[in-house]
Amino acid sequence: MIEPPRNPAADQIGPGMIMTAIDKARQSSRQIDDLRAANARTIKTLETARNQSIKGPLMNPSTVSPGIAEHRRLHRSGRPSNLVSDPDLLAFVIARIGTMTFAEIVVDVAAHFPPERRTCISALSRWWRANRPNQQLPPDHS
Repeated sequence: MIEPPRNPAADQIGPGMIMTAIDKARQSSRQIDDLRAANARTIKTLETARNQSIKGPLMNPSTVSPGIAEHRRLHRSGRPSNLVSDPDLLAFVIARIGTMTFAEIVVDVAAHFPPERRTCISALSRWWRANRPNQQLPPDHS
């Protein structure tokens, strides 16, 4: 019978080294068990959170104005015009657009709205061109 070659390093392994290796293997096994338990707790917590969120409404009503939502939907960059994002300002302007010039409308807006909600002649003109392309500008508007 052919004898396998001997490993000189195996001759140097003593009983103490084997016991140390067994202890390290047991320690690793305990760590793995602890990690499995922690993973099971994490999964349970996530499943609970998911189940609780399903009980409530799936989508909260949007607090974003329709103008801002449309601006985002069209993937436009930057901040939308006050006329687009403020329905009250838009209604105010629409009520005056046929009877006043852009300059008069801007002055009237300044008298009725705080500075952060105001508009300017150029913004009003851009809005008019974008939203009323087939109509002519009111008198004295250029």
